[in-house]
Amino acid sequence: WADRYGRRPVLIIGLVGSACAPLMLGLSTSMPMIYISRMIDGFFCGNLGVAKTYLGELVDRSNEAYGFSVLVVTYALGLAVGPSIGGFFAEPAKSWDSFRGTLFETYPYLLPNLVYS
Repeated sequence: WADRYGRRPVLIIGLVGSACAPLMLGLSTSMPMIYISRMIDGFFCGNLGVAKTYLGELVDRSNEAYGFSVLVVTYALGLAVGPSIGGFFAEPAKSWDSFRGTLFETYPYLLPNLVYS
């Protein structure tokens, strides 16, 4: 698909889908809705191969190692820091008084998914 339509449109569509699916997850009220939102997120999260190919086209021999190492480090940082951020913002109506009586009381996992999106 990326060879046919270009890498940039594929990356943009994937990122938009990966930003919308967590919002759907945060607004979920049933298990089927949770499963569907996770399937949609999984469908749109196949960007790593396209990103590596695109990065390979952008860098030259002098900065190739640096470019790919930055990609790997940012991926690892996301895996390490992401769960902590999600846990910190989960159920804000129970943690902070300013969120009581708001949308976040009805949807306790919307805030971490908004931050993620």
